[in-house]
Amino acid sequence: MYATELLPLLQSLLADLADLDFEHESDVETIRTSTAEEWLKQAAIRRLQERHRERCTSYVR
Repeated sequence: MYATELLPLLQSLLADLADLDFEHESDVETIRTSTAEEWLKQAAIRRLQERHRERCTSYVR
């Protein structure tokens, strides 16, 4: 069990991480369904994955 005062902080953290995940998945889906060339899509998705990893790392260490 977690201390009562930690519960709101954990809920907030999980909500923030869920928002980051949703934004990331939405961005990836936008790129996947674009008409750009496949190599360009893959490069953009790799950049998005790196950005997502960096953003999440600031929350979880």
